[in-house]
Amino acid sequence: MNLSVWAKRQGLCYKTAWRMWKEGRLPVPAEQLPTGTLIVHA
Repeated sequence: MNLSVWAKRQGLCYKTAWRMWKEGRLPVPAEQLPTGTLIVHA
């Protein structure tokens, strides 16, 4: 699922989830596609 969908389900703002991913603190595995989309493997 997209990072924005995951963030909404967790009750987080998208920007907060993005920062967590950039800092390596996202509690679930995620990957960035060549298009820039972040996919969370929840």
